[in-house]
Amino acid sequence: MRSPRALAREGGARDYQRPARSRALARGPITAYARGHARRGSGLKPIGLISIVALALLGAAGCGGGQSAADKARSQACDASSDIQAQVDTLKGLPLSTDSVDKAKTALQKINSDLDTIATAAPTVKGDLGTQLKAANAAFKTQVQQIADSITSAQSLTAAATALASAGSTLGNAYRQAFAGVKC
Repeated sequence: MRSPRALAREGGARDYQRPARSRALARGPITAYARGHARRGSGLKPIGLISIVALALLGAAGCGGGQSAADKARSQACDASSDIQAQVDTLKGLPLSTDSVDKAKTALQKINSDLDTIATAAPTVKGDLGTQLKAANAAFKTQVQQIADSITSAQSLTAAATALASAGSTLGNAYRQAFAGVKC
């Protein structure tokens, strides 16, 4: 049988009749399947294909898409170091008042928590940064402990306020000395 284009060129397009299979498909999919003219199992349904593609993308995102353990540890240690600087700045800016003692204790607790975070993360950090973090953490931790003891062991509120006044500048200097070589 000739194609519709060939017949149209020859002028006999009116005589062209579709093959039986094409007519069955033109009537609709149910009729075509019922008569056995349509191809069965010719491909995936759109929902199945979309599901497979979505699962493949989720699998690819979950595998290798995240940070390594060393990168996470570095990020945690550097964030903790930045937070220590913020807490030291808070201590420097505290006025001499009764509320300041409680704020100083809270800031010192946060500093200790950050020092613990650095101590946990530093062994995982690769290269010189890990060594720098360990040394800085050890040096600064002793200074924080001494200042915390001086504030909490003060016999009076005025003695605690006096210890607090020197604590901000002392910790600021200790932080600069300990963490000067740490480049996050």
